[in-house]
Amino acid sequence: MFLCLAAIWVLASADVSAGQRLDCPAKCGDVDIQFPFGIGDNCSFHTGFTLSCNSTEGGAMKPYKSTLEVTNISLADGMAWVKAPTISSQCYVPSTRTVEVSNGWLNLKHTPFWISEVNNTIIVIGCNTLAYMTSFSVSISPISFMY
Repeated sequence: MFLCLAAIWVLASADVSAGQRLDCPAKCGDVDIQFPFGIGDNCSFHTGFTLSCNSTEGGAMKPYKSTLEVTNISLADGMAWVKAPTISSQCYVPSTRTVEVSNGWLNLKHTPFWISEVNNTIIVIGCNTLAYMTSFSVSISPISFMY
């Protein structure tokens, strides 16, 4: 999943290395951690960009923002790539003649991120199926964000 980063394009045009904090990791596993992002307290521009560097079951180190694994950061593109395990399903159960519903959610409120409108793919598997995404809109004058 691609996430757009609010105000990153401004920071990307600046001397980013000048903002990198001393004694803060510049890499977590295979992912370069560029300022305004940072691993741990006092290493990022603000808490919305603070990441953790966690060891996985296989021993590999990977950056996370909450429960989302960050797989790439591009300041030039103003995007971060994350693995978002949000799966929703609605399955008809013939024996009970009911529909089992399971909704997946990705809450980006109070973060500097939003879901990219053009760089994501929604996948549907099955016959006679329907795929949809919904969002909530928040307006903060003069900026509007889609969640």
